[in-house]
Amino acid sequence: MIKINAEDHTPYDQDEDTDIKITSKKNPKFTFEDIDDVVNKVTVSVSKSKEKNADPKTIKYTKIPEGKWKNDEDDQGYNSNQIPILFQEDGEYNMTLKAETTGGLEATSNRLTLGVYAGVMAPSIAVESKDELEEVLSGTATPTFEIKNVDPHAREIHITATPGKEGNTQKSFKGVLDKNGGIKSDEHGVFEKITGGFSYKFKPVQNWEEGIYSIRVSVINKATQPSLDSSTLALIINTSKPAQPSITLSDTSNTTHPTSLQEKEKWTSSRKPTFTIDLKDNNTDNPIKKVEVEVMVTGAEGKTYIATKEGLNNWSPEINEKSNKKGTFSLNVKNELTFTPDDEWKKGEYSLSVKTYNSVDQPSDVSKTEVVNVNDDQPDQPKIELAYADQTGKEIDASNTNITNNPNPGFAISNINLERDSIDKDAVTITITKESKSIIPGAKVTYENGGFSYNTTNFHNKHGDGEYTATVRVTNKAGIPSDSTGFRFEIDTTAPNPPEIDWTSGSFVTMTNPTDKGVLKTVATREEDFVVEVKTDTEIDAPRYITATLNQKVPLPLPVKKEEKEGKNIWKFTFKQNFSTGKNGLSVEVKDKAGNKNTAQGDFMVLEELPAPKIDMNHNTNAAGQTSTPYMINKVNMVQNEKRKLNISLDDNTLFPYVEMKAELISAESSGSSYELSIKKNPDTNWTVEIPGKQADGKYRLKVIATDVLKRTQETEVDFVVDTTPPNIPEIELVDESENGKSFVGNASNLTLTYNSPQFKITFDEEDMDSVNIKLENSEGKPIQIKSLTEQEISAGEYIYKTDSLNNTADYILTVTATDKAGNQSPTKKQNFNINTTDLQDVDILLYDKDKTGDKGSNFTKNKNPTLIFRTKEENINKIVIYQKPQSVSADNVMIAELKSDGSFQKNEDQRWKIPENIFNKEGKYIISARPYKGKKQGPKTEIAIDFYQNAPEVKDIQLNAASKSTFDESGIYTNEPTPGFLITVPDGDEHRVWKMQVLVIKQSTENPLETINITENIFPANRPNSVNTQKP
Repeated sequence: MIKINAEDHTPYDQDEDTDIKITSKKNPKFTFEDIDDVVNKVTVSVSKSKEKNADPKTIKYTKIPEGKWKNDEDDQGYNSNQIPILFQEDGEYNMTLKAETTGGLEATSNRLTLGVYAGVMAPSIAVESKDELEEVLSGTATPTFEIKNVDPHAREIHITATPGKEGNTQKSFKGVLDKNGGIKSDEHGVFEKITGGFSYKFKPVQNWEEGIYSIRVSVINKATQPSLDSSTLALIINTSKPAQPSITLSDTSNTTHPTSLQEKEKWTSSRKPTFTIDLKDNNTDNPIKKVEVEVMVTGAEGKTYIATKEGLNNWSPEINEKSNKKGTFSLNVKNELTFTPDDEWKKGEYSLSVKTYNSVDQPSDVSKTEVVNVNDDQPDQPKIELAYADQTGKEIDASNTNITNNPNPGFAISNINLERDSIDKDAVTITITKESKSIIPGAKVTYENGGFSYNTTNFHNKHGDGEYTATVRVTNKAGIPSDSTGFRFEIDTTAPNPPEIDWTSGSFVTMTNPTDKGVLKTVATREEDFVVEVKTDTEIDAPRYITATLNQKVPLPLPVKKEEKEGKNIWKFTFKQNFSTGKNGLSVEVKDKAGNKNTAQGDFMVLEELPAPKIDMNHNTNAAGQTSTPYMINKVNMVQNEKRKLNISLDDNTLFPYVEMKAELISAESSGSSYELSIKKNPDTNWTVEIPGKQADGKYRLKVIATDVLKRTQETEVDFVVDTTPPNIPEIELVDESENGKSFVGNASNLTLTYNSPQFKITFDEEDMDSVNIKLENSEGKPIQIKSLTEQEISAGEYIYKTDSLNNTADYILTVTATDKAGNQSPTKKQNFNINTTDLQDVDILLYDKDKTGDKGSNFTKNKNPTLIFRTKEENINKIVIYQKPQSVSADNVMIAELKSDGSFQKNEDQRWKIPENIFNKEGKYIISARPYKGKKQGPKTEIAIDFYQNAPEVKDIQLNAASKSTFDESGIYTNEPTPGFLITVPDGDEHRVWKMQVLVIKQSTENPLETINITENIFPANRPNSVNTQKP
């Protein structure tokens, strides 16, 4: 039998197949054993088991002595039963042993099947559906691998995954194959046989961390021979999906207008707009490889555009079932991906979104939608005109809509449909030019209440009158503009010159020099066909440019152009007169083509019929009454200019300014002689005619003639009398009732009565007398009694007036006036009197201070005729009688003076009187007394004692007093007292008039004064010697 060396028998599973020997060596060692002794030759045959017709390889052995075998092809192989063989190829081989005896007998051993599997094919590994690359990116944490080129005799597959990060543990996976090709996975991964070959799939059970892995695979065949490792597969695990991209309309295609609209809307005028895509391609390990743009079209089928990245910067569009449109994808200068559709987009709304795919086809979240409106239609052409209110020219001519007199005109803008033409309300602008110079460049207009307008401000101040062109531009939201036709308009703010109403022609009469200020000097005639002529500038060239109204409400018919004269058009208005009397107004207005207007207006008078003038005799002095006749002018009025004037008026004051008056004075006593009086026109709608101040008394007639501006006349006559001789002043005389014990004091003009009910005799002129009035008033002017004499009492020429019982101590005034029939009044006669029935008070008598030449507290004087002051204590004292009391007590007082007053002495008022020089005829004391009188009524006496001395008192003797005399000397002139006292005596009778004494002490040896002693009080008390004490030692 043939036996393989145990070391060279290397089956993967000893128990799996005992019919075949497995080796992993090319030259395994064999021996043949159990050969009978009779056998002398052995032949070993080796052939491939599956090559039936192939010649086997034989190795022959010959038995040599000593029972040893020798290989016939090996001269040196003695006694060797080893079978040397080198298998060039792997495979299964059949080995047999044929033994031959010397007798030619043959025997063949059982066949030994040998599997030689020395060479093992190295497998390869790749990620499923990926080419076999050195580096592969996986988007899953459990990628599926494909293991190819697995040796047919492999029994184990080994996979290692070595992480690229340090510190990460290597992953190992093993799959065990059975003899039928089935494979069993371990707990870390799942192996699966791929039908139709020697390929397998593998997928790890657990997720791999993200990162790079080095993947290798190897196999072990059934002879336990390992293969070489496969080429290394660099695997990158990156499971992150791409960041959410964004897509926006690029600036080059974004024509949204106005730009402020871009915050909420985006528009483009391009049919092939360009978009910018932000890939957010920040993952270098797993970059973006594909872009998918989804476009939803409002009201139409959507579009999908896909592009795949090829190379570094190239993107190729795809057309497939999913991508139905083709677009251009490229990188711009900012390295941003741009997308432009190759097909043209129609007008409408497009909603775009983008999605990206990374290298492992992992999709991103869909981007936010970018809504874009495509519109390449031009909006309708807008229209512009002056605002309706500023079309001031159309008031005259309806076609005049392009001229205005508004210095800051407004404009109406129309034919703009915001919704249909997709226009934003802020996308309408206006440009105004003057003489090809832009003065308002593209100003935004106003949108309000569904319409557009534009109002200028401070326009005329900056640019003035003239012609302008306004253009409106509307720009739709896609930025496509549409301009209006240039609108030419004119600003004319200059008013025409005012018209001139000719007040001197036609049916007007105008006063050249009216005497009244502010009076309407123009008067309308009474013509039935009334004519007014007006002058205007020549630019007022048609009747429609001139209108006239009466009194602001009655329009006049259109005028007729009369002529052109001196650069003026002259227009003539003719109409039937239908005026109201009084003030009427005429207003003429002219307008130019721009509606600028100017007016002229004036007022004129329409006069009533002229009435007869009225002569106002308000100053009629007829005592019978103001309206009594004959009209009279008395002396009082005659000496007063105003009273001598007669007012002339008209019943219609409106005629006053338009009337002239003339006055004629006719004498009724001088054979009808007459002369014209001056007449004055007053500001208060009347005239004044003045009767001459020296007009003689007598009877007259006044004739007044009125003539108005229309030469119409009226006249009036009135008779009057001039009487300027006043009556004589009445006389008042107190009725003397002294015989009845009723006394009075004072003169006739100022009486004090000592009884209560006096009587007065009043005399006056009785001829041509109208009235005599008597009035009694108190001192406050309050009437006590009023008496008007009757006609019979007046005819007597005198009247005894008796008062009622009057109050005591009160003042009264009796007045009498007489008035003649012409109203001449006599001067008023007054009689003042006082009623006082009480006893009189005494009078104070004072020696005038300046005459008190000694002690001011005594009435001593050295003046021979000093002044005395008499002061009454009540009113109406009219006499003070002064007496001297003789030095003989038994003699009567002698009246030496009488003080009288024309009226009466005032209460508490000083009355001064000098004592005559013959009164003080020697020194001594004098007694003067006074008694007051009120009429015959006398008051009590008052006395004053006055000492009159003109020589000073003498010192009779001065000696030491008893206490100061020295006891050692009897002469009485020595003293031992340091402050001796003295006794001073004056002649008898002088003690009372000494009021001040001065004692001077002089040192005889030096003649220096030692002390001066002044004594003013208690001098010579009780007529004794006055004691004086010295004070200085």
